[in-house]
Amino acid sequence: FSAVSGSYTQLAGGTNVTSGTAAAFLADEVHSDAISLGFLFGFDGVAYSQVKVNSNGFISLDITDDPASLNGSNTMDHNDKFPSTKPELRPIICPLWEDLAGATTGNASVATYLTSGSAPNRVFTVEWRNWRWDHTATNSVITFQCKLYETTNVIEFIYRQDATAINNSSSGATIGLLAGTSGSFYSLNNTGTSPTASTSTATNTLTSKPATGQLYRFTPSGCTAPSISSTTSNSPICAGSTLNLTTTASGTAPLKYSWAGTGTVSDPTISNPTVTGAATGTYTATVWNWCGTSTTGNASITVSAAPTTASAGINQTICTTTSSVTLAANTPSAGTGAWSVVSGPSTLTSQFSSLSNPTATFTPAGGAGTYNLQWTISSSPCTASTSTVNIVVNAPPTTAAAGSPQTICATAGTATMAGNTATTGTGAWSFISGPATPTITTPASATSGITGMTTAGNYVFQWTISNAPCTASSSQVTVTANPAPTTASAGGTQTICANASATLAANTPSVGTGAWSVTSGPSTLASQFSSISSPTATFTPAGGAGTYTLRWTISNSPCSASASSVTITVNTPATANAGGPYTVCGNTAVAITATANRAGTWSGGAGPFASATSTSTTYTPTAGEIGT
Repeated sequence: FSAVSGSYTQLAGGTNVTSGTAAAFLADEVHSDAISLGFLFGFDGVAYSQVKVNSNGFISLDITDDPASLNGSNTMDHNDKFPSTKPELRPIICPLWEDLAGATTGNASVATYLTSGSAPNRVFTVEWRNWRWDHTATNSVITFQCKLYETTNVIEFIYRQDATAINNSSSGATIGLLAGTSGSFYSLNNTGTSPTASTSTATNTLTSKPATGQLYRFTPSGCTAPSISSTTSNSPICAGSTLNLTTTASGTAPLKYSWAGTGTVSDPTISNPTVTGAATGTYTATVWNWCGTSTTGNASITVSAAPTTASAGINQTICTTTSSVTLAANTPSAGTGAWSVVSGPSTLTSQFSSLSNPTATFTPAGGAGTYNLQWTISSSPCTASTSTVNIVVNAPPTTAAAGSPQTICATAGTATMAGNTATTGTGAWSFISGPATPTITTPASATSGITGMTTAGNYVFQWTISNAPCTASSSQVTVTANPAPTTASAGGTQTICANASATLAANTPSVGTGAWSVTSGPSTLASQFSSISSPTATFTPAGGAGTYTLRWTISNSPCSASASSVTITVNTPATANAGGPYTVCGNTAVAITATANRAGTWSGGAGPFASATSTSTTYTPTAGEIGT
């Protein structure tokens, strides 16, 4: 404790102390609402952030109780003072504890409070302006302030005398401090310029005004200096992430903190704030104990830039016959890149010429398949950026086989292809050349149909099996479209003698080839023709007399053949015997009989025959016919 002389400065810009209504606080024995200090204030080793102000000239640090409702008004006036004040008030700070009240006449009374200054050196001030001593006084007697200092936890009382004299109807005032424990206190023994503050004798009968400008100061003593055992963080962090700071300190409580460093500190007055916008560097924690002694601790922080967004490049397809491929990832401006194989026929990292080179050479070691490669750009502790690319390795296609050549008839103009099935790759038919443009009905089918080959000639088709980017395999086949054969004509019907031959008269084919055959007759031997293929061959019947049906067939495979037939009748030689001789008289009719192997006709003589075609008939000579 110390007493010094100073000058009184009236509080400006403060907030009125209230309790329900602003006017109510001017009355006797009124306890205010809880008031925030704006900082932590250490009193008897305990940190307080709020107080309650009483119209009887004291501050209570116990904000949980309402003394008036608990024990009556005598808990707040001169009837219950040091050292046995009831617990609903303790601890209390008493700049002038007496049965006071605000002035109702003369100078208007005001009770205000204000927190001023900047952390960690703020000051909380309560002013009782133009106050009555005691509450029965007719005008203002005294003005006084109580100041609580942040960090140092110093308490100051300062006074200004007003015009009216003290009303001595009460037993007197108390000035001092009372701890949370009953019987622990500082009590001033007088209101002069050099009072003492006793911790053993309580003075509750002060009846003199302190002089204007008189200042009584209480400074904490016997404090343990603060000591920082560690100042840590979650460094390293990624740019944009939250930095968590923590300092561990000991010393007489309450300890107060202040942080310095780049970025926005969530609360620089606590031991474990967070920081946004942090940067690489040093962050300093300053710790004060309640006596105002301080120490500092430093934390070195590393803030890593977020990695460049990874881009693995475009997908590529190669053939197994190609040994390698050059990758095309981006070069990181922040962080480092690394290649890996996510999936594929082989996941060996040895397939890369360099794991860190964005344009490394990749040589697939597992043969055909899809290799999913990942390009990862890392900048610890930031989340890595990844990008993948597919390298498709294709095997060479199946060797194409278009099938055997085919011959069709142009009248139909259709064919069915006979390519081989592609086990690797895909096949497709294409038209290479021919006298007309045909239609491939299903180009991707090895057995596709072909239509439109109605113009005779050679049509060349190609069966190609592809598996890009490997070299395609191709094979060609020729389809020959033959025209329909010439319409056959076997010639006219003939009759010959059995000992003769017939010269045939069929037409000569302009398309196709002709051939003779015997379809019916006494003999069907092909040897009866002098030439089977000659349209004018000689036919010599080998079966004797009879009817021979000959066929002339013109063929041009695979078209339908054209055939025509002709009849060759073969007769035997005729034999005749007229009989006789006959001798008749005059013109008498005579019966005559002939023998023959076929029908015949009688002729000669001058007379008539009864029947010229009958082998047995009569002949009547004329009258003048004598002789043979």
